[in-house]
Amino acid sequence: MITLSFCEAKTMKLFKPFNSLLAWKKSFAFFAFLLLTIYSLVLIFSANAQSPPSVEIISPQIGEVFEPEEEITLSIQVEDFVFVIFKSFSVPFPGNDNAGHAHVWVVREDVSSDSLEHDSSRAILGTTPIKLFAPTETGTYKIVVELTQNHHVPYDPPARDEVLIYVGEPFNTPRGTDVEVELDGAVITFSEITESGDTEIETSDSGTPAPSGFQLGDPPVYYNITTTAEYNGSIKICLPYNDENFITEDNLKLMHFKEGEWVDITISLDTENKIICGEANGLSEFALMTQNSIEELAGIIIGAELEQGIEQSLLKKLENALRTLEKGFQKPTANMLNSFVNEVEALAGKKVEQELADELANYAEGLIELLE
Repeated sequence: MITLSFCEAKTMKLFKPFNSLLAWKKSFAFFAFLLLTIYSLVLIFSANAQSPPSVEIISPQIGEVFEPEEEITLSIQVEDFVFVIFKSFSVPFPGNDNAGHAHVWVVREDVSSDSLEHDSSRAILGTTPIKLFAPTETGTYKIVVELTQNHHVPYDPPARDEVLIYVGEPFNTPRGTDVEVELDGAVITFSEITESGDTEIETSDSGTPAPSGFQLGDPPVYYNITTTAEYNGSIKICLPYNDENFITEDNLKLMHFKEGEWVDITISLDTENKIICGEANGLSEFALMTQNSIEELAGIIIGAELEQGIEQSLLKKLENALRTLEKGFQKPTANMLNSFVNEVEALAGKKVEQELADELANYAEGLIELLE
């Protein structure tokens, strides 16, 4: 059994508060260290959570036109970015990844922005407007501005903006998506233009003859659409028309001549505003035609002012053919139309002028071919 002397007990009693003070200081130091560690982690994570920088070109505006070598004022604005002038451009700016400078290029529109080299650019060290000069050759160009870190490392994704400008006379078909070109009432919409160019439309009253079963207007109108632009995807073509050029507009079709034959590309017909639209994958010769119908053939006969008996006889054959067709009997309908052709040919040059008889017979034969 161990016993303490009076002096030893007294000494321990005297040092007890001191021992408690040491324990409290150790606890305080631990908590202070813990708070400092947490604060440091917050700073680190805050630095890593910086919003990505962005840049926007304020001027020039998209599509502005300049003369060769004309002065261009470039203005930009940035967000979450600081312009700095640092003595060494080989290391990041201390303590801030969103600090650095910008580069600007003026290049042809078909040059990929991802392929631009910093050595071929002009450095920007602030948002103060700077002066550029338009290229000497006419064409479509783009101004590209990209932010980089102090040591020339670009951001991922790139902090970049670009605008298209024209030097000289601008193209009417600029690069972009859903590019709409208006020409003499016609509207041509390209899904994508990859290189700017000019689109033209020419009309003519002569061209490739209509296929069997279709009729051109009176007078006929052909549309030759061409472009120097490079494009991908489909092309929507909307053309105005004069309904007086057709016996009936109900069967009006927009036809495209490609690979040696006419193809119906119609997607909409607005008889109120007199606009027909179609969709094609290329450009060449287009024309408006009506698809042969028994009703239209009857309209030709009525407009020809034939003798009443002859008119009624021909119309009766067409009426019977139409009723048969509405019941879904195509072969009997074709037989009735053959009977119509035989009667017209018998009357040709006698009761019916030869030219009109040929028109009626050819029209009816086109209908027969469609049925077959």
